[in-house]
Amino acid sequence: MLTSISTPPGQTVAPSLRRLAFRRAGLYGLYAGVLVAAYVVSHDGDLPHGRLYFCTFLLGFMTAFTEILGKFRDEPLKALETIPGFFYHVFNGVIAAFSLYFLLIFGDIPVTTEAEQVKITLLAGFGSMVVMRSKLFTVRVDGEDMAVGPEQIIKVFFLFMEKAIDRVRAQARIDFVRLAMHNLDCTRIHAYCLAMIKSAQTISAEDHSKLKDEVDKILENDPHDPQLKSYRLGFLLLDQMGESFVRKLFERPLTDWQIQAPAIQPQGPFTWLFNAQREMVNYFAYGNFMSIPELRKYLKWSATEAQQYLALANPQPATLQGYQLCFTKPASGHGGVEGLATIEKVPGGNGCVEGVLYRLPREVITFLDGQEEGYHRITVELRQGDRVIPSQVYVADSTRPGLRPTQEYLDLLLAGAAEHGLSQEYIEKLGHIHVQQPLSPAA
Repeated sequence: MLTSISTPPGQTVAPSLRRLAFRRAGLYGLYAGVLVAAYVVSHDGDLPHGRLYFCTFLLGFMTAFTEILGKFRDEPLKALETIPGFFYHVFNGVIAAFSLYFLLIFGDIPVTTEAEQVKITLLAGFGSMVVMRSKLFTVRVDGEDMAVGPEQIIKVFFLFMEKAIDRVRAQARIDFVRLAMHNLDCTRIHAYCLAMIKSAQTISAEDHSKLKDEVDKILENDPHDPQLKSYRLGFLLLDQMGESFVRKLFERPLTDWQIQAPAIQPQGPFTWLFNAQREMVNYFAYGNFMSIPELRKYLKWSATEAQQYLALANPQPATLQGYQLCFTKPASGHGGVEGLATIEKVPGGNGCVEGVLYRLPREVITFLDGQEEGYHRITVELRQGDRVIPSQVYVADSTRPGLRPTQEYLDLLLAGAAEHGLSQEYIEKLGHIHVQQPLSPAA
């Protein structure tokens, strides 16, 4: 099991925590500065009803905040941490103050008692959007209705501000989902996600059913790429539950959830330090995994990632004494007649199996555990020249005598043996193994 969310290759977390903290402090400082400035200006002795203007401005701020809560449900507080979000609040406050001025001049509303002052403040603060977004009249131009009045200007400006906030949040959401959902297979994690979302007590059965329908659509209708499906699932969970929930959901992802084995760290000035901190495991391959292309296919590594691994730890031929190679592991889905490679101890210890010694990170071996269906790992001692090397090797859970490999499968072993320079005697021995003939088509 991995202990943390992996960072996608070539991607760093930006901005840094320190820069993010400074930016947040700066933006919240702007909010506080504006409120302080509004308080100072409103309490100037030359401004009539200054206290009412400040309270109305504050109510306009609150109105903007509630609108952001409704439109950016995943992380509304982070929408506040944007420059467009700041101006959105300030403009709402200014409109509220202007509405109070409008009511004081043209509304003919008395403000002599405290109750009347509260009434006009609430009317201007909470009703400012209704007043300023109203239209004086409508003109029909080319078959379309066009509003004339402050509503037209206000509507365009607020639409622009909302889109600006959304664009900034979209970039942050992309960074988060790419990091949290990287290398996770949607087909393997969707049931877990639906089960864990039950932890939320405010989600109704109807909402949970709708969420399940959306997940089913992702699984059925989206592109075949499991990574793209996972990104879609990530955005769906983010909309419903927010970042903290998604981060907690995948802070310790199971190896079985992964699309590919964790890639080897690219080479660089600190590669030696990175690999020194990883637990490396000796792995002895004697079957089709002797072939690098075949192993790469099961690990789902790209050709570049495989090359990076070979540059860091060049595989070497090795010999396992006291065992023999046999093809008694039944292959599923082949009529019960095809045998896959496994090893068995030889009485007296006279057997010998040649293969390839790999050094793989522990998490890659764990990933292989899920790929090697019907096999389990044991520890053996290899010989490489005069050295004895403890190593992990896969052996079949169950065997059946009388099975034979197909020619295609045997060719993979021969290719891997030639690729890593196993002894010519051993390669010739592999070449003389009797193969399973293709089944005749039914008459």
